Amino acid sequence: MRTGPVQGRAAHLYAAAAALQVWYSPFPSEMTNEQMLPFFVDRAELLRRDGTDVVLVTGCELSLFARWYLPGDTFADRAPVLAGPDRSAYLASRDGGPGGDWMRTVLDRWMRTVLDRAAHRGEIDSAASPPDRLVALPVVLVLHELLMARRTPSNADLEEIVDLLFLLVVMLQKGQHT
Repeated sequence: MRTGPVQGRAAHLYAAAAALQVWYSPFPSEMTNEQMLPFFVDRAELLRRDGTDVVLVTGCELSLFARWYLPGDTFADRAPVLAGPDRSAYLASRDGGPGGDWMRTVLDRWMRTVLDRAAHRGEIDSAASPPDRLVALPVVLVLHELLMARRTPSNADLEEIVDLLFLLVVMLQKGQHT
């Protein structure tokens, strides 16, 4: 069922009362990268404040419908890039393609936001400033699941990657874990 802001708020409150997960699937149509991150984080934190277990679910809305991954200001401008014969050349040329510097910068910013939010919730020391390789660890492990294991990581896999591996290593790096 698709919901707007009012219906979505009511639905998430009912889900929280029933101890159910809320699968948050925002549609950042025509948003830029700079607009998306605060939008996702603020809404997820609002849901969590009410005690809701929130799962972020995304897909093509991050690439095709948002203004950051492909050229063009609108969906109509971006769609031909993926449908055209030059799509591989475009993706490979963009600062080294999807694995290039621009993507690393975006992922680094997003993962550091995860760390900031974990510090805000008291899960890690706010003074923790892990090295870049550690910040990239969750993304690398998810890519391993996708490319090497050839499977989509489950919610349990993602929780293990972030909660049991990533945040634990961040805490160990600063000597917080006993």
